[in-house]
Amino acid sequence: MKEAYRKGDYFPITGQGGLVDDLPYEDNEMTRPDNYPTPYAGRVADDGSAAEIIPVGGELLTHDPVGFAMSDPDYFHFTVDALRGNTRD
Repeated sequence: MKEAYRKGDYFPITGQGGLVDDLPYEDNEMTRPDNYPTPYAGRVADDGSAAEIIPVGGELLTHDPVGFAMSDPDYFHFTVDALRGNTRD
């Protein structure tokens, strides 16, 4: 996947200039902007790694695999490949 970590600038999830105002995120939580199903999927850990991309993908895969595959095939295949232990550049 070319954009495995969907590189870009970080933005606050909530607070001043945040992406979401009505969800219980901490003011210091950051995300990478993209068309994620939820800004939390792009959450960035303190070390700069993509902290929630796989867990959120796993939840989407569990709850509605067909809808997930249809709405974001790239993210769907990335999640399935990661769960299988495969990585792509």
